[in-house]
Amino acid sequence: EIEALQTSSETANESITSYECNLAEMNSELMEKGRENEALRNDLAEAKGALVVFQAKMEASSTSYETAMAEANDALSKKRQEDESNREVLAVNSAIKMIEGLTSILDEEA
Repeated sequence: EIEALQTSSETANESITSYECNLAEMNSELMEKGRENEALRNDLAEAKGALVVFQAKMEASSTSYETAMAEANDALSKKRQEDESNREVLAVNSAIKMIEGLTSILDEEA
């Protein structure tokens, strides 16, 4: 009976030792996962920071683009006005030359 108790005790001790080893291994794995999770959290924080910077740059770029487009449209509008003024001047000059030509013809006939 004592021998049976000793065998049972040894078996229980082996089971406890095995259980402790398993717990230590699981604890080690959990610690590793914790370190991996922390690294992932840090990576995520860096990515969020980079995204904020990127969004700010995009907004600035968009504002710059909008400003550049507005300036280009203003310049185009001014150019169109200048072209229209030039056409009017050319039309007036043409009319003046035509009148001068007609006047000279009339002077010659008179």
